[in-house]
Amino acid sequence: MQRFSALPLAGDVWLLAAGAFLTLAIAAASVQMGPTLPVGGLAALFVFSALVVAFVAVPHIAVAALIPVFAVLPMVKTLWLPTAGPVKDVAAVAAFAAVALLTIERHRLRARSAVDPVVAACILALLLLYVVNIGGGFKPGAYDEAWGHGVRLIAEPFLLLLVGLSVENPRRVFHWAMGSLVATSAVVALYGIAQQVLGPDGLVALGYTWDVQIQTVGNFLRSFGTLDDPFLYAAFLSFGLAAVLLWMQRGTLALLAGATISAGILVGFVRTSAIIVVALLGIWLVAQRRPVPAAAVLAAAVIGAFVIFFSSAQATESRTVRAGSNTYLTLNGRTDAWKVALGGPIDWPFGLGVGEVGTAAERATFDLARTAEEARDSRVEAVDSGYFATIADVGFVGLAVLAILLGRLFVAARGAAALGLASGRIAMAILVVLSLDAITRSSFQGFPTAFIGMLLIGVALASSAAERAALEERGELRPV
Repeated sequence: MQRFSALPLAGDVWLLAAGAFLTLAIAAASVQMGPTLPVGGLAALFVFSALVVAFVAVPHIAVAALIPVFAVLPMVKTLWLPTAGPVKDVAAVAAFAAVALLTIERHRLRARSAVDPVVAACILALLLLYVVNIGGGFKPGAYDEAWGHGVRLIAEPFLLLLVGLSVENPRRVFHWAMGSLVATSAVVALYGIAQQVLGPDGLVALGYTWDVQIQTVGNFLRSFGTLDDPFLYAAFLSFGLAAVLLWMQRGTLALLAGATISAGILVGFVRTSAIIVVALLGIWLVAQRRPVPAAAVLAAAVIGAFVIFFSSAQATESRTVRAGSNTYLTLNGRTDAWKVALGGPIDWPFGLGVGEVGTAAERATFDLARTAEEARDSRVEAVDSGYFATIADVGFVGLAVLAILLGRLFVAARGAAALGLASGRIAMAILVVLSLDAITRSSFQGFPTAFIGMLLIGVALASSAAERAALEERGELRPV
């Protein structure tokens, strides 16, 4: 924080403007509500300010703490505090505010930004497509609550990607984040294993709900840990398994963590997780300098993911999608649902409109929280693919921007991995997990996996860039 205090007045203009805005906002609230402000509002403001300071002054602690907070927040919201959902939004905005301050400082000092301009341009273009909402046609209702949720749900994960790419001392942040990820994943996995012991009846007694969190496959309970469903749980544990395989040193601790996380993934009974584990094995082979078997294993994982994708497309379960402002259609199988969600060829360039179908449309059906019965009886379901969900929101133009962004990130991660950097392998692994998971789920908007995943990808790539610069300075840069 000393760097900010040393800047001249011209460099502090944005800080002064922010302070003035907050002062005016509090004064206006006092006029409306009297001299006493709600305790919750003041607490939120204090937490926001504390988080901004933490991300500026001690980003390694802030990022490491954010991982378990995001991981347990769904459980807290389900069992104890239904209105805790906005915590993630406050944390994401605070992290981005801190990065904005650091960016202003770097610009003032004419320091080089570590953010790839192509990545930044893709994120900006994608967010603009969501904000402008061309598919909505600028008609009345195009910018309603569902549109707002759609913009928020896509913006926060990708803004956290920028946060990760822009943190100070990224190598230290990366190591703290990996330690936090492994520890949190092991705890979540242990809770998922314990759920098998408790069984459905025991989980109902704790406050969980059938057909919302509690799901079964045959006679087996599908563990969901501290998250909202088995699919988010399996994806999050896959991040932890990647850290064990590609970051931790071999030893007893790594063996115990890997075994615990693997057992946790197993009791989730999610088919896609088997494909993801195979893909992680392929990246591990890359780390072992065995490119030919690595390529074969990764290709097998991709093929397996598409086999699962198409084999489940004619599923017989009934699902309901929103087909218009007040129209809902109940269909059988993914294929028919996609036809409604994606519209006709005229809709494909820019989509049906943000919030017309999917996660944002469902989120707009309730305020901060909803009862278990409301969740069970919800008539709006997300499109079962992150790529199709993007097409539904912002069309093939938006999908193309997303593909360029993911491709650019993967190329950067692959380049770092080729230098033998663990941070590059981690970035590759998390990208692969999110990309494969998105084939059958709307993973780019899922909490906490999209939030944590994008943040860690950014941190890992920033750490790779710092490590590469250090190697170049010492003349030790050697591809492997």
